[in-house]
Amino acid sequence: MDITIPLIRFGMLGPGTEVIGSLLVSLWGTGDIDLISAPSVINVAMVGAGLLTALRLGVRLHG
Repeated sequence: MDITIPLIRFGMLGPGTEVIGSLLVSLWGTGDIDLISAPSVINVAMVGAGLLTALRLGVRLHG
């Protein structure tokens, strides 16, 4: 609780502070394709950068 509450405090206080996943779901519900595409590209780029960094640090993928 000492760690969780400070981390979620700002996310619960105001609108517009959603994480990218919930933002994409809420935009998908409105059907606004133009607004969905930009955060989706950013999301794919961040996941790709994280994966590339993990692979460079020696993480092995087992599939």
